[in-house]
Amino acid sequence: MIISEMQLAPLPEPSQAALSRLGEASPAMLEGSAHAILSGNHGGIDLAASPFLAAALQVYWTGLASRVQAAATQQPAHSCPVCASPPVAGVVLSGRKLRYLCCSLCATHWYVPRLTCTNCGSTADIAYFAFEENANGIKAEACGHCSTYLKLFYLESNPDAEAFADDLATLALDLSMAEKGYSRSGINLFLLSLE
Repeated sequence: MIISEMQLAPLPEPSQAALSRLGEASPAMLEGSAHAILSGNHGGIDLAASPFLAAALQVYWTGLASRVQAAATQQPAHSCPVCASPPVAGVVLSGRKLRYLCCSLCATHWYVPRLTCTNCGSTADIAYFAFEENANGIKAEACGHCSTYLKLFYLESNPDAEAFADDLATLALDLSMAEKGYSRSGINLFLLSLE
């Protein structure tokens, strides 16, 4: 039903073709593709269809996460305490400047102290990069220890920032960080075809 509704949207031909393939896919194929996305093994999946599959997984996992008791969650700081997925990005709140990471799968937010690498936990050799002089509160927090980075969106500068959409909107910062020798520590499920 969702696929047929989406096919009514004014999408480009490649997206319409991907939706048609999803509509014709067997349950086993859909399950295999979902498992591949969740495990990070993207080699054998239909990359054109992956944003639609990722969106369905995010809706499902966000629903599951909404029913989890906060006290029941425990994971390392670098992965979601609810579903153990990596973050898509972080947001820094106004006022006390607390940093919360946003899960790439279930959209749960969890606190991680600033000046701590969200990948390896190192507190040494942390640097911040912005693509433009006035980047409207968008920085990449990079770790010299593990050579990874994660984008941070500062809500004081941009109260409407949203981790998933703004991560997609700042691909130029990703390119700049790759040129500097850093790799993403997080993942955006809508960018699987670029990884």
